Amino acid sequence: MKRSSLAAGALICLSLGLALPARAQDQSAADAQVTEKAKALYRKGEVQFNLGHYPEALKLFEEAYTVKQIPALLYNIAQSHRLAGNLAGAVATYNAFLRTSPNSPNAPVAREKVAELERLLRAQNDSRTAPPTGLADDPRAHADSTTPLADPPFRIVLATPQSSPATSAAPAAATARPVPAQVQASTPLYQKWWVWTAVGAAAAGVTVVALTSGGNTAPGSHFGTTKVF
Repeated sequence: MKRSSLAAGALICLSLGLALPARAQDQSAADAQVTEKAKALYRKGEVQFNLGHYPEALKLFEEAYTVKQIPALLYNIAQSHRLAGNLAGAVATYNAFLRTSPNSPNAPVAREKVAELERLLRAQNDSRTAPPTGLADDPRAHADSTTPLADPPFRIVLATPQSSPATSAAPAAATARPVPAQVQASTPLYQKWWVWTAVGAAAAGVTVVALTSGGNTAPGSHFGTTKVF
């Protein structure tokens, strides 16, 4: 009886011992398939990024991260967001990269980009919410548009009587044309509000171009992607 029990126990242990390595091998094979799928998406994203097709590269990098959550892919996603002009998305993904990989060699670059992009986003928000400048300098900007302008003064010029009978018989009074009030009170160009609004919009546009351009040719992680596989 004891021998049969020992034999049964030995068979059970043997079965478990054989099953565990098989399960580990299956798990390893599944992990390898996931890694290969993520690697293929990453490589396609690299091709699109190098061609300057940043929206397409962004989509492929995001798909690769969905398959396998590698922190370095978050950095590439953030770079694609930034160079595609999506500054808010770039800030969010840089911060996600810093949370998951704070000691990465690319972490200082990511922190620098977050600071730059947050300053730019604040400047853009201020330019949209600030009132137009120059209106306070023009008193007519506060006048009621329904109030008619005052009539301009008339200048009366008396003609000198002539010795000719044909001209002396007629009254010699003439009325000069009124000078329009709009011409008399013309506003200098530097006080017009739309001039300063256009200047501010142009300055913001130049800043956006400066931060989002240059990724096609500059090497290294500062403008490009980081190697994942």
